Amino acid sequence: MSPRLSPDGTRLALSVIQDGKQGLWVYDLKRETWNRLTSEDEPEWLPTWTPDGEFIAFRSGNTLAWTRSDGSGKVERLAGVSRNAGPYSFSADGNWLAFWPLQPDSDLWIVPVSRTSGVLRLGQPQPLLQQAGSTSRV
Repeated sequence: MSPRLSPDGTRLALSVIQDGKQGLWVYDLKRETWNRLTSEDEPEWLPTWTPDGEFIAFRSGNTLAWTRSDGSGKVERLAGVSRNAGPYSFSADGNWLAFWPLQPDSDLWIVPVSRTSGVLRLGQPQPLLQQAGSTSRV
């Protein structure tokens, strides 16, 4: 589910259901190998690559999370965004993440992203596109 190509087009991140658990996997198109990124109890989906391909942000259960795309790290929660949000894409420079609350008639939001010592951190979310009459909050 929800396949996304890496920025360089060599890997495919997707959500796979195996043994009743929905986790994130990366398929290397050149090597034809699979690498499991997550093994959490929460369903994980909507992978979104950083522009450099080093990290993948995704929805884990009801929160946003991230991990290294090579599987070398653990899953970390992205603080600063409330529950029920889905990542959409990173800006070309990787300094912003667009996301939306997963609810009917929701708005599109952006949040600044900083990277310190190999860790992604989110700033204060702000609406980017609000629909008339929308009451979505993050």
